[in-house]
Amino acid sequence: MHSNSREGQTPFFPNRSDDVAKEVCVPYARITTTAFLDECSDTVAAFYAYWDSKRNGRLMPSRVDIDPVEMKRWLPSVTIVDVQRHPQRLVYRLVGTRSVELRGRDVTGLTVEQGYHGTTLEDVLENYRLIIDEKKVVYDLESSMSSTELCEDGETLMLPLSSDGEVVDKVLIYVEVTYLKRSGVHRSTANGLKEF
Repeated sequence: MHSNSREGQTPFFPNRSDDVAKEVCVPYARITTTAFLDECSDTVAAFYAYWDSKRNGRLMPSRVDIDPVEMKRWLPSVTIVDVQRHPQRLVYRLVGTRSVELRGRDVTGLTVEQGYHGTTLEDVLENYRLIIDEKKVVYDLESSMSSTELCEDGETLMLPLSSDGEVVDKVLIYVEVTYLKRSGVHRSTANGLKEF
């Protein structure tokens, strides 16, 4: 992925200096290269492969390249965020049913600031900055306690979409969660809960 936005294009996050970005990145584990493929689950790798196949030699695919019928197995765990520029806002356009369950509410139509799910708002906005301004993929693996007091490992893959092949106008997100409890490991995916 290219690391710079198109020359002359105003960055979506113009007030973020490199020093701020470095500060934000230090405590937060994220991978912004395809090196995440060495660590992620097979389902996340398959989701990335689908997105990658839709690029057709471009930096990123457009929303119209993404076919819901082809994505049926992933849809419950998919979120699409609109990147609005006038005024600058990030708005949840589509939130899959599994993502609604994980959040405990439906955030469709809300801004990211109103409905984000992550460690901190600053970390979440940094993920979007990397995708929108630097056109990078963002993968993170996060462990936390769920509302049911199970330990959960959550994989999140965030991918850029662009109508013109240059300016990111949507962010495609896939989330997979693994719950750990005394009886074993359970992976929650678009296909449901499975015990290993």
